[in-house]
Amino acid sequence: MNKSNQRSRGPSQVTIKSFATHLDKHLERLSKSLVDGTFKFSAVRGATLSKKAGKPATALNAADAEIERLNNLRPLRIPDIQDRIIHKALAIRLEALLSETFKLGNECSFAYQSKIGVEHAIVQLGLYYKMGYKYILEADIVKFFDNVVAEDVLKKVKVALPDTTIDKLLDGALKQELSNVEELMSKKVYEKYFQDSENGIPQGNALSPLLANIYLSDFDQRMLEGGYKMVRYADDFIILCKSIDDAKSAYELAKEELEGKLGLTLHPLREIKGEGEKASMIKDPRQHKFNFLSIKFDGTSFTVEDGKVASIVGKLKTLACREDCNALYPHEKVGLFQALKKVSNALEGWIASYAFVNCDVQVAELDNHVNIQLSRLFESYGFELKPSKLRKTAIKGHAKKPLGLTPAQRELSGLPSCISTLEKARRNRLPLNDLLDTLIKQGITNIKNYKSEGDTATEKKSGL
Repeated sequence: MNKSNQRSRGPSQVTIKSFATHLDKHLERLSKSLVDGTFKFSAVRGATLSKKAGKPATALNAADAEIERLNNLRPLRIPDIQDRIIHKALAIRLEALLSETFKLGNECSFAYQSKIGVEHAIVQLGLYYKMGYKYILEADIVKFFDNVVAEDVLKKVKVALPDTTIDKLLDGALKQELSNVEELMSKKVYEKYFQDSENGIPQGNALSPLLANIYLSDFDQRMLEGGYKMVRYADDFIILCKSIDDAKSAYELAKEELEGKLGLTLHPLREIKGEGEKASMIKDPRQHKFNFLSIKFDGTSFTVEDGKVASIVGKLKTLACREDCNALYPHEKVGLFQALKKVSNALEGWIASYAFVNCDVQVAELDNHVNIQLSRLFESYGFELKPSKLRKTAIKGHAKKPLGLTPAQRELSGLPSCISTLEKARRNRLPLNDLLDTLIKQGITNIKNYKSEGDTATEKKSGL
């Protein structure tokens, strides 16, 4: 269970932090209810998450901006803490039992697996590209989690299980009702994001990623049997090909499998797509803007997607404003020290996530934003910073240079520079392009086969 957000809560309003204070007692109660068969899942809290966090709106007026916002949300069903524990326990047990049956660790699947993640998927993309697969089919499944029929997935799972002891729990885990329908209706998101998704796989449930991999396992095998170089992360997948014709053939096979056998829908293949339109496309990253899993690739260099940079800058602005920060953390007493700690945690997490790509220029730019926002943070807590003591700070794309902390002031703030944090995160790690060259020289065509034969120093050096 993800414990990074201690304030996270379900309908009962019990937070992870409060649950943890009496953890043994709660776990004992849960265990007893599971053994005697009295455990029942609670209702879930519906919520939405913006897909464009930190990105500037493109609408010209307030009405259009609201429509744009409502069209770019991701629905979540947030369970109570005790239910999350059961979800996670079920997911761990199911993965152990079914991984071999459904070949969940196959060479093209990278999501929700132990010690495998986004970095590995990007390395695999880079490997295939260096092997000569220069054309990338960027495919998009229409509302995957909503359109997967949960009953169909459960049937596959139950048939593969050794007995029926957890069948009832599995049914309950995927059929939790919404506790806040009226609230969602008042926010104008119920009909679009929740009403017709009752039969799908709920996003926000720890079982959902595993079930997604199980549902797509036959698709994985068919594409691998066809000899295609696919990289799949949950419902996001790309296929790298040596020609446009090969990419078109890959799309047709993927469509046949996903639509004809799994009841899903692929967005149509387009050469050009309009603003806001969703489509599958064949791209040459040397000529067309290409992003995958929040990473930009131009055929040579991997960098962080612009939206993710905008997102962390937006987070900094929120934390630097005392009023906005308190609104974001209504159940905490946030003073200057706590605000600085939250800024530090946000930066460390963001940099650690993207340290494996060529983000040096972006991180240096981020340092400028930090210096500006720190000056505003100190002012919001009553510190008087004379403009003459601050430094005009250049921001990419802005003619005006806002005032920010000087390097000496930044050091006194106790917050290390983003560049030094990046260097620390990269310690004992090969640069991505060097790693790709090493793999090619060793004849390794799949990153999952990159083993050091027991020598952990090699793995540590690679960063994987």
